[in-house]
Amino acid sequence: MSAAFVLSALVQFLLGLVVAWLLGPAEFGAYALAVAAGILLQTLCFEWLRLAATRFFHAGAAGLRRRLVLAFLASMALALLLAGLALPLLPGGRPGLAALGVGLALGAGFLDLVAAMLRARFREADYARVLLVRNALGITLVPLAAGLGGTAEAAASALLASLLVAAIAAWRLEAVRFQPEEAVEPAPPLPSLFAMAGYSGPVVVTNLLYLALFFGLRSWAALTGGLALAGQVSLALDFVLKLFTTFGSALDLWLFQRAVQSSRESGSEAGQAQLGRNQEMVLSLLLAMALGLLLVIDALEVLLVRPDFRGLFGHAVMLLTPGIFLYALIQYAVHPYAQLAERTGTLPVTALAVVVLAAMGGGVLALWPTGMSGAGIAGIGLVLAGSMAAGLLFLAARSPGYQAPSPRFLGRLTVALLAMVLPVALLRQWSGGLPGAFAAMALGAAGFGMAAWLVDLAGLRQVRLPRRAVS
Repeated sequence: MSAAFVLSALVQFLLGLVVAWLLGPAEFGAYALAVAAGILLQTLCFEWLRLAATRFFHAGAAGLRRRLVLAFLASMALALLLAGLALPLLPGGRPGLAALGVGLALGAGFLDLVAAMLRARFREADYARVLLVRNALGITLVPLAAGLGGTAEAAASALLASLLVAAIAAWRLEAVRFQPEEAVEPAPPLPSLFAMAGYSGPVVVTNLLYLALFFGLRSWAALTGGLALAGQVSLALDFVLKLFTTFGSALDLWLFQRAVQSSRESGSEAGQAQLGRNQEMVLSLLLAMALGLLLVIDALEVLLVRPDFRGLFGHAVMLLTPGIFLYALIQYAVHPYAQLAERTGTLPVTALAVVVLAAMGGGVLALWPTGMSGAGIAGIGLVLAGSMAAGLLFLAARSPGYQAPSPRFLGRLTVALLAMVLPVALLRQWSGGLPGAFAAMALGAAGFGMAAWLVDLAGLRQVRLPRRAVS
């Protein structure tokens, strides 16, 4: 992931808030379900191709390029078959929106594959151009369609158009730039489709299981409270998820490469030691972000969402944040241990355990007629946090070289968090509204940063930011 990817993630984050503001809870609920279903189908059928292209594609790999394109066509046929079987079973009577969800899966799958081929050949400038086209069209067309059309179908159609145009642009760039004679050394043998699927399989299954869990959350809201409640829950879930995954992914990009370098230069023990320091950094920053969000979300929701989202949105954000925080720890603090040791088989097992526990907890909640508002959302938040906590402990116990944070680090983290929380809580008591919330955020960030530096939290004083090579 480059800076272009992080910027793209931020654009998508803002786009969701804008679309929700324009559509309202019910139509946004339908839109969010269609997009989430499309992402689920894309992950099932096409994500393995993106990962395989990232790992195996290189300059001069004309045979592999043809193989990837043929594999995409076969995966597209599978996706259409699965969609054809599933569409007649869907409730709601909006087949056009369901078909758009399938189109989003196909368009995003092809775009991601071609973009991965560009990145695998270190065409970062071309990759950035593709993201620019996608985001410029998305941030323009989707709000325009949502505002003028006022329906989930209109917004989804505009999103699909932006994906297709970006995919065509990416394909033209890849085709123009592709030169089979670029290879400067003997090319490795072409991997078979089975080898590519085997390499990608554990990561795909892991992502698919977590996506299925979050899709189940949205679907349960729709079934128990209608599309309006699904919109409320989806917006809160998307907000917290994108906030933590965007920030966590940016950290992972930087920190994991340090562990890989340490392992390559000084051995596996040095790599694991670096992972321990990385974990401290990830835990410190994500926990500070989670606590800060809980302290100010009641004021920020006035700025973030339209009036008919307010109240329940802030309530849902507060209840979902602990579970999403633990999910982010699994992804960015513990997953790297398995990745560095190349033992990714534990990742889908952990995800399956989380999904099973969450399903069991959901089954227990279904025995009480609380619905998905008030106590019902509180129950869902508790089930999500409990299942993620169990998954975190399970994966940590089975990750090679994993070491839990030391008491000394936890003491320093407590000091830094208190330096953030206490002034924020006091200021929120004295000054309400948006000005008070922004002042509290600035004061809290300053307090946490100063305390973290003073106690040398997670080796902060020794951290050196990556520098670009100067030619």
